[in-house]
Amino acid sequence: MSVLTLQGGPQCISGSLDPRLGLVAIRVKCHAANVADALFGTLPDIGIAGLVENQARTFDARAGGTAEGYDVLVTLEGHSTPDNAEGEDYSLDGATSEDPIETHPFFLGLKEKFNGTIDPSSGKVKFDDTLAEGGEAGLSGATGNGLDATGGDIGARNPMHGVESYLVPGLTWTRKSVSRQLPLSIVRALGTIDSPPGQPPTLEGTRRNWLKARVRAQWRGNIWQIEESWLLSGPDGWLPDIYSAAAFEIVSGDGVVHTIIA
Repeated sequence: MSVLTLQGGPQCISGSLDPRLGLVAIRVKCHAANVADALFGTLPDIGIAGLVENQARTFDARAGGTAEGYDVLVTLEGHSTPDNAEGEDYSLDGATSEDPIETHPFFLGLKEKFNGTIDPSSGKVKFDDTLAEGGEAGLSGATGNGLDATGGDIGARNPMHGVESYLVPGLTWTRKSVSRQLPLSIVRALGTIDSPPGQPPTLEGTRRNWLKARVRAQWRGNIWQIEESWLLSGPDGWLPDIYSAAAFEIVSGDGVVHTIIA
């Protein structure tokens, strides 16, 4: 098969380097005389060895028609020293999500303070539209449920009326790394309580802990790029009775069945 021709000009080669993971991507603009060469023509020597064409090759006929040939874009990627790759990177994401008000850690205090009653048919709490005796207006000092009573006038509008949910802050800790071989151990503890590497933040005075929630691996030409994520629990922590050890059976590329127990 014919060798592609580098297009002239300073923009025929461009690329990027991730200094944390050591991943390299190079885009090469070439010319091909026909469709077959555009599809299967080999890349000319650009002075960098070891990288692999791992992304989709694209090509377009030139403005003057197919008689002028095709512009071809080839992308090479990989790691310059895959056998010695040790790069890693960490990130922290924070967001809020809506949870039922009944799951609030101080729900019992809220229900008492704001005149809430449980609907027996739905199991949901309903707060009166106004405050009544025994509600917020009837409390003083601490409620004993982590709440402080602020006082108020009987008959005033109940600020909890119509409330069905509340915003729960959450954190996701993510580790990115590279490996020559796909480590089956990355699924260890998936879906279970775990201790993430890389010194994730801790919240003092709480029972919060981490759960391994996601694993993703992508082949990048000559090396695996791996991404693992952990979710921070609510104030009471992930329940060990639910998120305990799990076992997985995985068939590797050599056909061997591996059982991994978290």
